[in-house]
Amino acid sequence: MSFTYFFSYWVFVWYLLYILKVLHYSPKLALTIALLENLIKLGAMVYFQNKLSTIVFFCTMIFFLKVLPLWTLRRLTYKHQIHTTLGLFMVYLFYLYVNDQNVVTILKQSYQEVKNNKFGPMGNLIKKIEI
Repeated sequence: MSFTYFFSYWVFVWYLLYILKVLHYSPKLALTIALLENLIKLGAMVYFQNKLSTIVFFCTMIFFLKVLPLWTLRRLTYKHQIHTTLGLFMVYLFYLYVNDQNVVTILKQSYQEVKNNKFGPMGNLIKKIEI
């Protein structure tokens, strides 16, 4: 699956654009939701006894793509963020529709990959660095 099919990466791009002052609306709410989803996926990885190297890599990815950005936004409130988060999510859903994809299928594939000791588009990268 392509990186573009994962809303989480869209949120990270939003964060980068916010930090660069291209966008004026904070992605803090979206990052928080994405972090919660990643923690659920991490729990599934532990449950399915994924390789330690895969879990460590995923945790590292969570740290740099979710935790660190959230830490930099820690002083901001969630005020007015639901509308922009929903707006971006609607654009994301339209993008999936145009590309003949849907959220349910992507989530199912994503969790199936976790069950098979891989995850998302990072699966090939993990294979290259496995110990």
